[in-house]
Amino acid sequence: MSRVTTEQARKITTSNSNGYFSLKDDGDKATVRFMYNNVSEIETYSVHDVTINGFNKHVDCLKDAEGNGVCPFCEKGVKRTARTFFKLYNVDNGAVEIWDCGIKRAPGLENILKMSRSPKLVNDVFEIVRHGKAKSTDTTYELIYKSSDDVTLEELPNSPDLYSKYILKKSPEEMEYYITHNEFKPTGEQSAKSDATVTKRVNRSVF
Repeated sequence: MSRVTTEQARKITTSNSNGYFSLKDDGDKATVRFMYNNVSEIETYSVHDVTINGFNKHVDCLKDAEGNGVCPFCEKGVKRTARTFFKLYNVDNGAVEIWDCGIKRAPGLENILKMSRSPKLVNDVFEIVRHGKAKSTDTTYELIYKSSDDVTLEELPNSPDLYSKYILKKSPEEMEYYITHNEFKPTGEQSAKSDATVTKRVNRSVF
């Protein structure tokens, strides 16, 4: 058994293994750095929300900002929304996390960040405080400036690529399949794994 200190235990229990930043209940807080040199680097995407294996997932919209292009999800009225993905370095647990924010919250956060007086945004340390009980629809977040230093992006862990884990890229054909079957068609690798699993189950049942 590995014995840990109280501080180490706190970091373990607050670590978010799925890579998303989250404050669960009223009064919860975290100390963070926004992993950008400039506010203009913050990324916002137009996505469609779909359900995969019981979980909500974002799928990249195939239309551009002007509405040009062909997107089966748009044509079928699949929910489309703008999401801003803030890349954070969580000072409390030493992890890089993504704060997935909707259009109602993101602009306010960006306006606060634009007031930074540091040469680079990553130089600033903030505290994020949740105001609102767990699952409350009236939850707000307070962004409090704490301090500044000369930390650079190069000194922090690499930030994740938003695609694949946070935003799925699908072709028109894959979207059409989802519309018809309410799921995406398994890839060749996934199908092979599924077949192998079935074979193993059959073999175990024989023996």
